[in-house]
Amino acid sequence: MKCSLLPSLLLAILALPCWASDVTISTTSLPGGTVAIAYSAMIKANGGCSPYTWKLVSGSLPAGVAKQTSSTTTSLNLYGKPTTAGTYYPTISVTGCGGYVSKHSYKMVIQSSGAVDISTLSLPTGTVETAYSAVIHASGGCTPYKWNLVSGSLPAGIAKQVSPNTTSLNVYGKPTTVATYYPTISVTGCGGYVSKKSYKIVIQSGHVAISTTNLPSGTVSKAYSAAIKASGGCTPYVWKLVSGNLPAGVAKQISTNTTYLNLYGTPTAAATYYPTISVTGCGGHVSEVSYKIVIQSSGSVAISTLSLPNGTVKTPYSAAIKASGGCTPYSWNLLSGSLPTGVSRQVSADTTSLNLYGTPTTAATYAPTISVSGCGSASQHAYRIVIQATANHIVDLKWNASTSADVAGYNVYRGLDGTTWKRINVALVGSTVYTDSTVANSTTYYYTTTAVDIYGRESKKSGAVRAAIP
Repeated sequence: MKCSLLPSLLLAILALPCWASDVTISTTSLPGGTVAIAYSAMIKANGGCSPYTWKLVSGSLPAGVAKQTSSTTTSLNLYGKPTTAGTYYPTISVTGCGGYVSKHSYKMVIQSSGAVDISTLSLPTGTVETAYSAVIHASGGCTPYKWNLVSGSLPAGIAKQVSPNTTSLNVYGKPTTVATYYPTISVTGCGGYVSKKSYKIVIQSGHVAISTTNLPSGTVSKAYSAAIKASGGCTPYVWKLVSGNLPAGVAKQISTNTTYLNLYGTPTAAATYYPTISVTGCGGHVSEVSYKIVIQSSGSVAISTLSLPNGTVKTPYSAAIKASGGCTPYSWNLLSGSLPTGVSRQVSADTTSLNLYGTPTTAATYAPTISVSGCGSASQHAYRIVIQATANHIVDLKWNASTSADVAGYNVYRGLDGTTWKRINVALVGSTVYTDSTVANSTTYYYTTTAVDIYGRESKKSGAVRAAIP
């Protein structure tokens, strides 16, 4: 009984299947590839028993790459033309006929047809305490990229962050310090290629400020152009002429980016102008600067008054020396000689004339030389003024009465040139005659009269008459 069982047991053992080992993936890594270039790789397995069953368990193959099991099932063939640069992490499994499973995870780098390159060429300017944002982009090679600040520094208050797909470096924050920064940024593609770019980042003050301190002079009838610039704060800026005036014929226009005010045109009047310009930043801060713009005439300054009237002791004296040309303000001087004792001089408000006034106290002949200068040119003229001790002549005036019924009286005006007048009567003249006993020898006078009604309204001046005193 015992001997008869042994052959049966031996046969049963010999009938069992025999495996050399369990199935195992033998390919440990996969080659990299390039976009638009044919890709081919093979993942092999051995051991266990075939047929094998292959699967993509997780991750993905590169876009454009497919898989196919070999006819013997002992390998998985990968083939195709990658279409997208990137790094892929597929996990592949193989199952033997006995059910045993082997897995392996791979890294597949598909790079672009070129090397990685930073495409952002410059970074924007920022303002203290104002949100700042910029993006540095890169392309080419293969991702993921690695970004680094190689040298220099980012503005104080600014941080950097790599985007989720690693193709850009985001720079953001609120700058805290006014300065110019020079950071150098590098990016490294998955294949190890490096690209670097150096930048200049200007962080300006939070307050707008006009940087133009003076404006050029101009000339009448010649094209004028100037620009008033501002920086700092935030745009758009708002520009205004706060006080004073621009030269006649000159206009203003704000630039497209609002950072400067253009002045342009053809000046029409020689003078000195004092405009005050303001600029307001978008945050409301205001900056103002006052300017001096000298517009000179196309010719030089010249004294146009050729002679001065004579006078009489203890009789009020008045005269004006006028100048034109060049550019104002004029500067007047008594170069030599002297004015009559008791007579003073005063420059007019617009500086275009020198007014002489007072009451002469000493009879004599005076020979003053007067000079005027304006914007680099000068003119001078010598005069002769005779102050006599007493008036040797009188002028009797008579005119036709007004036809108006409500006339209260008349005013009498005297002048030296027929255009500039001074009233010589103290009170209204009740008749149509008047005697002027304040004339000086060797002087020519002009006279005109007006009528004044009971309401104080004054008529136009009559036609002028001329009286030459010998």
